[in-house]
Amino acid sequence: FEWDATSTEADNGGTIIKLDSITTGRYKLKYDGSVNVKWFGAVGDGVTDDTQAIQNMFNSDSNYFYIPKGVYVITSTILLPSSGSYTIHGAGTTDTIIKADANTPNINLFDTNGNNGPLKTIRNIEFDGPALNVYGGSAIVLNGNGLHIDNCWFSGIVKGVEVIGTYCSISESTFEYCYYAIYDTTFMQNIYTSNVFYKNENDINITTDGTISGKASIINGVTAIATKTKVINLTNVIGGVISNVATENDGTSYSPTIIHLGGTSKENIISNISTKNFGKYLVFIEGGNNANNTFSNLYASGITYGIFVSVSSENRFSNCRFDSCTNGVHCDTAPYNHFINTLTENCDYGFYIAAAGSCRFVECDTLNSGTSGIHEHSSTTIYTNGCFFDSKDIGSTEKTITYA
Repeated sequence: FEWDATSTEADNGGTIIKLDSITTGRYKLKYDGSVNVKWFGAVGDGVTDDTQAIQNMFNSDSNYFYIPKGVYVITSTILLPSSGSYTIHGAGTTDTIIKADANTPNINLFDTNGNNGPLKTIRNIEFDGPALNVYGGSAIVLNGNGLHIDNCWFSGIVKGVEVIGTYCSISESTFEYCYYAIYDTTFMQNIYTSNVFYKNENDINITTDGTISGKASIINGVTAIATKTKVINLTNVIGGVISNVATENDGTSYSPTIIHLGGTSKENIISNISTKNFGKYLVFIEGGNNANNTFSNLYASGITYGIFVSVSSENRFSNCRFDSCTNGVHCDTAPYNHFINTLTENCDYGFYIAAAGSCRFVECDTLNSGTSGIHEHSSTTIYTNGCFFDSKDIGSTEKTITYA
């Protein structure tokens, strides 16, 4: 420590110490690198309330914060620095744990406090709610811009990360037993890559007001295990890019939707989505304003619907394969959708088309269909080119077209 005879700064219990007998003058800790939360009196024993010690650390004049191994119980929301860059790091996701106290279960754990500065990082920390997705607010609320979460773990809380900012990223992190793992209300230049989701009610929920474009917001690399309701939900999302989503089942009977589009979701690019013997819908597009979305390289086996389009039009699907589904493709009051190079095998219905006039089918094939390769009614006209349907039940008009 070094004596500063002119300082009147508040005693933070760690880097600034005030003697009881004086008004002016403080001892200040000289250090190089990260400040350690233990300097501020944190115990990390899983019992002691460490809220004030952690808050004092973040209030100190530092940009690098270290939380060593321990279980740190908090009883109110910790506000992170409101300006500038910083790095917060723990000893590892099973070693450094921030946990909500059971008597204050509905708090947010960390809040980024409106910080719009660059280069803010949280890594190698586990965040736990008091119970499995029953209580709690959010582990981290990103209400500023430009924060990066890397190699963190979120467990047993309503919202793992709540995103109400932009230019944020989450990577190499695990979410388990959350109601919403990631809950994003902006989806503007946010990037979520290589994350694992286990037994959440919903994995990634993106719900915006529909007035802004996603502007190259990206979800890439999702492993979803035993999701209950939805793996990825897009409501009023424009211009997002989603790729490389795979699911696994650990023996549960859940039947989630893997990709769901609702509201006014347009101009999204979605590719490389797969599931096997898990889920009800691989892709479910619901509502009349979901249009001009592009899907490619979809695969589903052993589920109810590969693609289900309801009251939505002008979406494009290519290079898809559906095996042993009830319906490979189901369009209900969904005209002008395009299907290119789509194969169904061992499905009861390869293509089930109801009141979906002017849909296009190019180089689509069905094999070993149970009831019908293509069943169509109330659609006025459908258009095909280069297709092989092993059986047909077409109640309206089929026309051959040249498709470029």
